[in-house]
Amino acid sequence: DFAGGSNPQWNWYLNDSLVQQGGTQFILLSPQSGDSLYVRMQTSLSCATAALAFSDTLVPDISIRPLLTAGNDTAVCAGSVIQLNVQSTQPVQWFPQGILNNDTISNPVLTATQPIVFIVRSGQPGCESTDTVDVAVFSLPQPSIGVLSPLCPGACLQVIPASVDSTAGFDWTPSGLFSNPIVPAPVLCPTGDSWIFLLETDSNNCVGADSSFVMVYPTPLSPVIIQQGDTLQTSGFSTYQW
Repeated sequence: DFAGGSNPQWNWYLNDSLVQQGGTQFILLSPQSGDSLYVRMQTSLSCATAALAFSDTLVPDISIRPLLTAGNDTAVCAGSVIQLNVQSTQPVQWFPQGILNNDTISNPVLTATQPIVFIVRSGQPGCESTDTVDVAVFSLPQPSIGVLSPLCPGACLQVIPASVDSTAGFDWTPSGLFSNPIVPAPVLCPTGDSWIFLLETDSNNCVGADSSFVMVYPTPLSPVIIQQGDTLQTSGFSTYQW
């Protein structure tokens, strides 16, 4: 006040343009990086000339909070490989670290094994923007065919897997060996030793798999009957029925 008197004139400049006359306070709306703010005071003392009596220049270091959008939350099946995407006007960093293939890029890759919430940050300390991405992970179906008993040639067997959801979708292969390859418990009629495979797709569109081997006994040879007098004889088999 000793320089400006009781009623000095304050002029505020933004980037060399006058933006406010009067007032000892100025509110800067929507600052931009690199903005320069100046304030100048003209004395009201009658003993001084009307020329500028006091001038000061304020060049604040303005840090702009970056725009940051981490995208929508997502849900995937266990084991899925997905790419996360964030939009930011400044470099980003993902937390927790060590789970993504790169914690400092905008489009890292995740191999999903368990549910997790990622926090992504951008900007300088004290002027940061943050967002989160919630990744839900669905467990996979766990069908179990089990061990199949050996079959005689031409025999069939109903395959009833354990731990299946009757509302799920099923795909048995090779499809030609089954009475119906899209039902939970089809009838299997193998023509020889075979591997069979099952894919189970649940309501979350997650897929579980299992396989099993079925052995088919070889076709036995026809017995050869020899007549010796009044006796019929044969050999080469463990049991006989005449």
